[in-house]
Amino acid sequence: MTETKVKPQPLAGRTVAVGGGRRFEEIEKLITKLGGKAEEYVLMNAVPLNDPSITEPLKKVCAEGFDYFIGITGMGVKAMLQAAELLELREVLTQHLADSTLAVRGYKTVKALKEIDLKPLVQDDDGSVEGLVRPLKDFDFAGKSVAIQLHGESLADSMPSLRDLLESQGANYTEIPLYHYSPPSDELVTSLLAAMQAGEVTDVAFTSKTQVKFLFEITERLGKLEPLRNLFATTVTAVSVGHMTSGALREWGIERIVQPEQERMGAMIMKLVEYQSTSYQSTS
Repeated sequence: MTETKVKPQPLAGRTVAVGGGRRFEEIEKLITKLGGKAEEYVLMNAVPLNDPSITEPLKKVCAEGFDYFIGITGMGVKAMLQAAELLELREVLTQHLADSTLAVRGYKTVKALKEIDLKPLVQDDDGSVEGLVRPLKDFDFAGKSVAIQLHGESLADSMPSLRDLLESQGANYTEIPLYHYSPPSDELVTSLLAAMQAGEVTDVAFTSKTQVKFLFEITERLGKLEPLRNLFATTVTAVSVGHMTSGALREWGIERIVQPEQERMGAMIMKLVEYQSTSYQSTS
């Protein structure tokens, strides 16, 4: 008689709240395959690419050109090209990129540029903005024009170390905020917190530092910041897709963070599996 092999279910009994709608179905499929349950809590809402806050700086860099381009995320570079296409400026922008020195953070940003046959001269050494700033210190930005694809609302808010470097050298930089986000409703945040307190959500997967920012700012305003911190310190696992997101969590006092070496959604979930397996063994 042949025994039927039972597939391992390492996430059985666990419910993962996923903070972003992008690629949710893909993450949900993986979590379900591993025996868990995924719940979508959209912690940020994107502003359209034709918003003036995006189109005006994009028109400026297309009209004036730039000596350096600094890209922070693959999604942001793709959004920038899409926004330029809406303005009928994609060819102009692509030519400016080809004529400039390209510096990027993250393998996805490298991949986005490769799709338009471009390769960066400078790349981070560890997946972080600081890892990009380190090699950029060897360049002279005095009087140079720099176009920056933002990861967040402003350079000061999202990448102060990069801002400090450029300003200290007298660079003329233009910030291109390719994706502004608006926060979720108080009701959604309250619902997530209640589910965490009730044990209905055992893990929260953050795929962007903006999700962290909105969640903690809203809970702080509602007077529920300490309960949220206590949950992440005890019964709920904070899962982060990468360095920038983990840094945002630490800024809010969260130290118990599960993060993969490779900044990928699938790797993030598999790292959670590894963490839970290790935790189970240590307590059994």
